[in-house]
Amino acid sequence: MVTAADLVYALVFGLVGQALLSAVGRKPGLQRALWRTWVGFGALNVFFGILSVRLYDILHMPLTFTLLSLGANLGNMRSSVGEYLTLGFVLTLILLPLGYVAMVMFSERFLRFQRRWPVRTGQAFGLAGIAAYGVVAHDLVESDWGRLTDMSRLWSNPHYVLISSTVRAMLGHSSPSFGAKIPPHDLADFAPADHEMAATPGIRRGPRNVIVVVGESVGAKYLSLYGSQLNTWPHMEAEAAHCLKFRNFYAHIANTSDALFAMTLSHYPPLTWTEATDDIPRAPGTTVAQVLHECHYRTAFISAGDNTFADQDKFIGDRGYDTVWDCHDANAPMAFSWGVQDKAMVDMMLRYIDQDHDRAKPFYIFAWNQGTHHPYYLPPNIPKTDFLHGDRSYGDIPVDLNKYLNSLAEFDRQLGRLFGALRERGLDRDTAVIVTGDHGQAFGAPHKGYYHSGNVYEEDVHVPMVLWSPALFSQAAESDVVGSQIDLSPMVLDLLGIPAPAGWQGHSPLGNPQGRHAYFFGMRNDYIYGVREGAFKYIFNASQGRGELFDVIHDPDEHTNLSASRPELAQALRQRLAAWVEYDQRHPIKEGREAAD
Repeated sequence: MVTAADLVYALVFGLVGQALLSAVGRKPGLQRALWRTWVGFGALNVFFGILSVRLYDILHMPLTFTLLSLGANLGNMRSSVGEYLTLGFVLTLILLPLGYVAMVMFSERFLRFQRRWPVRTGQAFGLAGIAAYGVVAHDLVESDWGRLTDMSRLWSNPHYVLISSTVRAMLGHSSPSFGAKIPPHDLADFAPADHEMAATPGIRRGPRNVIVVVGESVGAKYLSLYGSQLNTWPHMEAEAAHCLKFRNFYAHIANTSDALFAMTLSHYPPLTWTEATDDIPRAPGTTVAQVLHECHYRTAFISAGDNTFADQDKFIGDRGYDTVWDCHDANAPMAFSWGVQDKAMVDMMLRYIDQDHDRAKPFYIFAWNQGTHHPYYLPPNIPKTDFLHGDRSYGDIPVDLNKYLNSLAEFDRQLGRLFGALRERGLDRDTAVIVTGDHGQAFGAPHKGYYHSGNVYEEDVHVPMVLWSPALFSQAAESDVVGSQIDLSPMVLDLLGIPAPAGWQGHSPLGNPQGRHAYFFGMRNDYIYGVREGAFKYIFNASQGRGELFDVIHDPDEHTNLSASRPELAQALRQRLAAWVEYDQRHPIKEGREAAD
C-alpha cells in the first residue's frame, strides 16, 4: 500500500534533490557527482521501502532506531530473520533498486520533459491529489477506528520514521516529563536498602540447594498452570501440589538483557531504549552468587544461548559464578542461531550437579533456556501439536503462535525431566527450583501488539513465578503478592535464611508483604510506563499523554479503561510513575559506581 506519507516523502525527496542540483548548476562536475549520489540514495530508498514491507509483517510497526539498536546482534538473529527471507523476496530486494537506477538513467537520457502547460497542469493536479489523499488519511488515522487499530503505524512512512527516530536518539532525546510534583514518600518506593535486610522470620525453610530456571519469552498468558485453556504445561500442573505459585509477578521491561539485569542485581534496569547488559555490563551491585559464594556454595550460570549476546558474558563475569556455561559448552549441536535445545540445557545442569559426587557443598544454579525464543524450536523427534484448531481468539498470527505453544510444551517436558532427575539423585527434598520468565510474548490478542511489542499489557509483562519444593509443599499453594523481577534475588536468599545485602531495591515476596508495586517500561515508538498496585494497573503513554486504568483481577484482558470513572486513582498511580522516572534520572547507573544525588 502506498500511503499519503509515502507520497509526501517521495515528493520532498525529489524537490530536495532538484534544489540541490539547481544550487550547483554552474559547477557541472559537482552537479554530476551530486546527481549520481542522489540516484544512489534513491536506490537505497527503494531497497529500504521493499524491506520495510517485510519488516512490518514481522514487527507490525515501522523500523525505528530503537528497534535497530535492539537487534544489533545480527548473528543471533539469523534464525528469526531467516524465517521471512525467501528467494523471491531476496531477488526483489536486488532487482527493483537496480530497475530504479536503470529507469532513471533511461529517462534522463531519452525523456527530458519541458515544463509547458500540460506538464504544469499535471503537476498541479498531482499535488492536489496528494493533498486530498493526505486529508482523508489523516481523518482515518485520527478516527476512533484508526486509534483502535493503531493505523498510524501502517500509514506512516518507514523512511521518515527511521530517519526521525535516529535524529532524536543522536540528539539525546530523553523521556518526556509527566508534569507531576513528586512527594518524597513516592520516591522512597525505589530507594535501595541502606543496610542488610534480615531474612523473614517464621517462614518454612529446609532445602539447601536452589535452581533458578528462566524461560526465554515465557509469559503467563499461555500457560495452563496460570489458567490458560491450552494444555501447554501439563508437567508443571502435575507438580502443582509441590509448588507455591505467585499469581501477580512481572517483568519490568519486555527485553532479555533488562530482565537479566533486574533479576541478577535486584535493581531496576535503566529506563532507556538501550539494553542494560550491553550499555553498562560492569554496573555496580551484588548478586546472589556472590553472597552464596561467601557461604561456600558452588555457583553456576548455565545458558542454552550465547552469552556474548548483548555483552551478557561481560555482565555476568566476575559476579560470583564459579562456572559459566553457554551453548558452546553443551556438547550438543546448535538447534538454531539462538542456541541449543532445552534438553541440552537440562543436561548441562545435571552434569554440573554430578561434578560433586559426594554432595559436599550446596549448589546454586541460574539457568536460562532458548527453545521458546522466536522462531520457537521443537525437536524433530517430538510430534507437533495443533493447540489452536483454527481458533484465532488467542492471536491473529496462528502459525507462529502454535509454534510458540509447542515450544512452551517442550520447555515443560524438560522441567518435568529436571524434577525427575532430582528425585532420582535423592535431591528433591534438598533442592528448591524457581521457574520464571524474562518477559511475555504478544500475538495480536487481546491487543494489537506482536512479539516484543514495546507495550506493557499483561501479555507483555506478566510472567510466571513458581517455587517448587516437595520438602516445603505437600499441597498446592498460591500467593496474591504483587512482585517483580527485582524481588527474585531477595526471595532466593530469604528461602535459605540468609540476609539480603544492602543496595538491593527488591524485597522477598515470601513474607507476604503488603502494599508492594510492580513497575514496567516499554519503548519502541512511544515512551510507555505502567504500574500495578493491588488489583489495579495503570498504563501511561507519555509520548501521547494518554492513560489507561484497568482492574486486572476482574478484567485480565485489559479491555475496560477506568481512567474516567476513577480519576483520583489514575492520578495517584500516574504520580507513582512520575516518581519512578524521576528516581531513574536522579540516580543514573554508571560503570562501577552510582552517581550521587
